[in-house]
Amino acid sequence: MKKTISILSMVVLALASQAQGIYNSDARIVSQSGTYWVVSGGNIALTSESATNLASVANLKIESGATLTLTSASFLTVAGALQNSGTLAGPSGSTVTLSGSSAQAITGAGASTFGNLTLNNTNGLTLTDAGITVNGALDFTSGILTTGTNTATIGSAGSITNASTAKYVHGKLAQTFNTTGSKVFPIGKGGNYRPVTFNYTALTGTSVVTAEQTESAMSGTMPANTVLLTAGRYWTISQTGGTNLQYFVSLDATDYTATNTVKLLKKDGTILSYATTTPNYTNTAVLASLGDFALGELTCLLSTGPAPKVADLVVTATAGATIKWYTAETAGDLLASSTPLTTATDYWASQTVNGVESTGRFKVTATINPCYITITTVEAGSINSTTASSGGTISNNCGGTVTASGVCWSTSTAPIATGNHTSDGATSGSFTSSITGLTLGATYYVRAYATNDSGTAYGDEVSFTTATPVLPSVGQSYQGGVLAYVLVSGDPGYSASVQHGLIAAPSDQSTGSSAEWGCSGTAISGAVGTAIGTGKQNTIDIMAAETGCATAGIAARLCGDLVLGGFSDWYLPSRDELRKLCLNKTAIGGFAADTYWSSSQGDANSAWYNFFPNDYEVSNIKSGAHYVRAVRAF
Repeated sequence: MKKTISILSMVVLALASQAQGIYNSDARIVSQSGTYWVVSGGNIALTSESATNLASVANLKIESGATLTLTSASFLTVAGALQNSGTLAGPSGSTVTLSGSSAQAITGAGASTFGNLTLNNTNGLTLTDAGITVNGALDFTSGILTTGTNTATIGSAGSITNASTAKYVHGKLAQTFNTTGSKVFPIGKGGNYRPVTFNYTALTGTSVVTAEQTESAMSGTMPANTVLLTAGRYWTISQTGGTNLQYFVSLDATDYTATNTVKLLKKDGTILSYATTTPNYTNTAVLASLGDFALGELTCLLSTGPAPKVADLVVTATAGATIKWYTAETAGDLLASSTPLTTATDYWASQTVNGVESTGRFKVTATINPCYITITTVEAGSINSTTASSGGTISNNCGGTVTASGVCWSTSTAPIATGNHTSDGATSGSFTSSITGLTLGATYYVRAYATNDSGTAYGDEVSFTTATPVLPSVGQSYQGGVLAYVLVSGDPGYSASVQHGLIAAPSDQSTGSSAEWGCSGTAISGAVGTAIGTGKQNTIDIMAAETGCATAGIAARLCGDLVLGGFSDWYLPSRDELRKLCLNKTAIGGFAADTYWSSSQGDANSAWYNFFPNDYEVSNIKSGAHYVRAVRAF
């Protein structure tokens, strides 16, 4: 049974004599042909059961003051014009499909809010008087959405599906961000699909980002050595709402081929340049403000060395032939290998085989990058076992700002600035670099480097070998004392590349044979090392405030508290270290023909000492009195 809705709150009138009223049958709008008109004051709730059992109208007109509400899970298809001067409201679960056979339009200044909106019209859809909002999915089944001066806005939970080269937004597209993340804007102009990707990496609150693409060149002042790559294309991106904004933008470079480094250009009064990564064309430095964007291309590249010379020219010649270069095909000047090359210049090569020079010459036309960042490397100097000096000279920065410079080094050839390097901050001219952390007796390769927004250029490579210091003989003065012993292979701590050993104080720290080891009857935890290299830790353990021996004047304290020759790292030698002093006692000098304490504990009651006259090691009571001689390690 069908009932005509005629109550005041729901009124539908036909515009033409052939049109029928909209009928309600079991809470479902039954499809009728003609134009359906929701008059002022009307308030209709539209419901359908499924996408296959939907409401379908030819044309739909909503008058000012009228409302058409699509309830959740409702489906409405409009085959012709949709005129909205009132309110069209659809929750996210509802779907409106525009599926005309000729171009369709949404006219009227009313508010049109869709849950899901499907464009299924190869002839497209145009917004003439107002924008639209889609809070669900905007599905491009077929056709282009032309916004004119209006905007299609996607809600924060919305999405855009099935966009492609023939299905996109021609005009302004806005998308809502309420959190960080990336969204694609499928936009274009003039039959050209030019999508842009916008990625918020920082955002507080809700931001509505609007993007539009224009098929013309972006105007403004170009950065140095830069031309527009997308000479007929730029994008305008704006936003409202939100704070603490940081974002990345990726631009489409379809139909353009870059020869040199691509730059992302942002216009903000003037054009500013930001480095990009190819082929994604995305800014690498985070941005915080919006504006017009385009892609540019550097007109020059950074060189990786000095400007090219005649010696860099190469031709295919007879095996074993000697090549000479001239300024002309016949006669002309003979060019030295060091002659700098110039761009768009012809160079002529002859070959000499078995002493006979050819009469014919090969022609090579040089195309030279006109812009070089020229950097040279300073020969290494002030070389010692662990440090050296170098530097460089920047004579041209390629028209861009040098952001980093210094030298880099490695034990392998061709060092790079991501390895060992200095950061000296020079932007032009000469600079000096200090190279540290080197290994004794090693060969190092060094290159000066300079970085600008095009990349990093390197100077010529130099090399040097760190010095192997010549030690004095045992018994001679060295580093605050007397050289007592140099480690040999098999000794703990021995290194073939760095010399280590022991330095003895030039005289005893005790007054005669008077010093006790200390704390007899108490086991000092840790002070049991006997090998070379353990004496320092033994001394630290003996002197420890809580667990050591607090007795004043004991052997360990006489050494550990000693400041001598500008050094304060003296200690009581271990048993094996003390024995090396005994073996070299004559060269070191100043020893008594008596007993000397070591820092090596035997047990709670005893410690090791050495009877120097005959190198006799004894573990004896800690309360015994013996001589003390301090050492330090190098």
